[in-house]
Amino acid sequence: SPKNQLDGVSMKKILKKPQRPQNQAAISFWHSGYSIRTARYRLTKYKQTNGIFTEFYDHANDPHESKNVASLPRYEKTIQNLEKRLKEIAPTSFWDTLEVH
Repeated sequence: SPKNQLDGVSMKKILKKPQRPQNQAAISFWHSGYSIRTARYRLTKYKQTNGIFTEFYDHANDPHESKNVASLPRYEKTIQNLEKRLKEIAPTSFWDTLEVH
């Protein structure tokens, strides 16, 4: 059956009760990095010639992603949690050269 042939997670619960809080995240990848987006935050880690760059946005306070707040101490724990989730999905080869702090 198609159910057993498709990758992903069923959205049945979300469609039945869309007002219910979700702990879901969207993951995106491009040639040099990964990004994880939750209902409130976006964390992006990517490689550049001079090292690893981190972007972090709080959409509750900055819906247009105009201020990178990755260096603010109040977001440290949230960034660590999102990095952990991203690390579970992104291939090991990407993380081999990253220092996750």
